[in-house]
Amino acid sequence: VVISELIKKGAKIKAYDPQATEEFKRAIDDEYLSSIEFAENRYDALDGSDALILITEWKEFRYLDFDLFEEKLNQKIIFDGRNIYDKKIEKLGFELFQIGC
Repeated sequence: VVISELIKKGAKIKAYDPQATEEFKRAIDDEYLSSIEFAENRYDALDGSDALILITEWKEFRYLDFDLFEEKLNQKIIFDGRNIYDKKIEKLGFELFQIGC
């Protein structure tokens, strides 16, 4: 739902999920699938992106190299849909929006 709505609003999507990519491809409407670039790993999904939107809770997303984030992201913006990141990353200059329950 999140990705479909973002695409409707004109967003370009790079997606990565370590285990559910194929299931996601089956679940999303074909009209949106062509608007999504699938990355090989969590950091490749950030290349040239304006923000990170985290909507999965795999453990590999809990411990990240935020220096690498800074290099890859155009803007240091994170939407945390699982509330796994601490407000401490704001001290690194990131804008953090905790949108999860």
